Amino acid sequence: GDFYTINIKNTTNTNFDELGEKVADAVEKIRDVTGARKVILVGHSLGGLASRSYLNTYPGDVAALLTIGTPNGGSYLGYADDFSTDIKNVDGNKLIATGLNFYCEMKKSCSGSTADALEPDSPELRRLNSISPPQDVLYLSVIGTSRDYESVSWFEDLKAEFAEDFLATFTRYYDDRNVSICSAGVLINFTDNVVPVCSQYLFSLFLSKDYEHYEFYLDGVDHTRQTTDPEGVDVIIEALEFADDYLR
Repeated sequence: GDFYTINIKNTTNTNFDELGEKVADAVEKIRDVTGARKVILVGHSLGGLASRSYLNTYPGDVAALLTIGTPNGGSYLGYADDFSTDIKNVDGNKLIATGLNFYCEMKKSCSGSTADALEPDSPELRRLNSISPPQDVLYLSVIGTSRDYESVSWFEDLKAEFAEDFLATFTRYYDDRNVSICSAGVLINFTDNVVPVCSQYLFSLFLSKDYEHYEFYLDGVDHTRQTTDPEGVDVIIEALEFADDYLR
């Protein structure tokens, strides 16, 4: 098939609505070139949130949505600024092991409005999750699960803080959602080192039995390598082939 990619840069201070409009520009060009009525959106990490924002605004243009390691319920990155001094001073190998090094190196810091938006109770994330998506779209999720890493104390603190706030957020804002699978232990121990497993599930936020939703699991691959590692590529291709067969 035909694949078209977009690399959204300079997202440090970009909100989800603006990211969705960048996706809209790309989709418009793709539809002009191909003549296709609908597209399949594939989004990794923040790209999944950008795709969801696009879907909320242009629901009739999407046949399927595949998210990969997407922080639908927030990410540890939302709290990275609280630990920025510790992160900058930690041994480089240990920082790489947590998966947060790319974030801080990219910005030479650990703050910014997009990072703040990844706190579970941020207004931006709550607004994104308050919209019920269309039911005529096929939803697919690649879930990155836990892997071994060399623990550092501040990262353990960060995960504990995220778990506490994540659960409090769902109790306060998403009590009508299917979040029974989430617990503090799951949030702390099951992660791709950037996004907890609970946050990657689409159904825990807004999908129900009325939606067609399927999950694929990717174990042992760090968040930053999910779309480049051979095993990750295989899982993504498997999901896309499933979508192709389903939509025929």
